[in-house]
Amino acid sequence: MEKVLFVTKIKDLEYWNKEYTRLYYGMEFCERLLPSKDEMEKVIEFVKQNNAKLTFVTPFVTDKGIEDLEGLFKLLKIKDNKDLEIVINDYGTLVLLKKLNLDCEIILGRLLTK
Repeated sequence: MEKVLFVTKIKDLEYWNKEYTRLYYGMEFCERLLPSKDEMEKVIEFVKQNNAKLTFVTPFVTDKGIEDLEGLFKLLKIKDNKDLEIVINDYGTLVLLKKLNLDCEIILGRLLTK
């Protein structure tokens, strides 16, 4: 069975322990709270150091949010994360992922599964 920790802020990584195998990271309701590239790099390094898997949770986004997500997705593509999952809450995010050809599992978020 997979055990996960869901955090929205880097500082909450302190709650990680060896029982967890996957980290859910991100904010699913507010594009203004998308992580910076520096924060995303820290999360990527954290999951690699802890031999964990990453699920990046994304919100409903405007055109500005799509631009921000594109930079984050390109970073995830470069870092070659194993077993990467991305939770989407916006069809524009799905189009962007297909355009970038990011190797990941795409999961519909709560905003799309009504």
